[in-house]
Amino acid sequence: MNTRPYKSSDRTAVAELCKQTWLLHGANSDLISHDFYVRFDPTEFIDRITADPNYGILVAEDADELAAVLTYEIETSRRYETFPKKLFIIDVVVAEQFRKRGLARQLIEACEQVASDQGATAVTCEIYKFNEISRQLFSGLGYKPGYEVWYKPL
Repeated sequence: MNTRPYKSSDRTAVAELCKQTWLLHGANSDLISHDFYVRFDPTEFIDRITADPNYGILVAEDADELAAVLTYEIETSRRYETFPKKLFIIDVVVAEQFRKRGLARQLIEACEQVASDQGATAVTCEIYKFNEISRQLFSGLGYKPGYEVWYKPL
């Protein structure tokens, strides 16, 4: 497996992989309607973040097939004096046929190196409560829950 930065030629495969996972999130979340995920166009999201230098995408591939994707944002904030610059993992998506091979771990570790290279002092993420697999993965990599994010859809 090869881990590398996103290339524009990855756009369609990344969009399709993200759409599949986001539909699953929508089916399991009581916070965001499933209809939102059905209507959401991941190519717009990809185009938006690839146009912004504070965002990035890493991919893992097996031969020529896209196997996993990680999206992130470098955040700078005066509000968090403990971590004035941090990398926020937006999403980690692994194609079903490539799960249980350590790809998510590989992408997260590559992302931690990006964070270090960018001068970030922490890596953060938000995990849906129903996503026990991600909770175990991040816990196994040394991440700890810091606070809960509460939502109220309007």
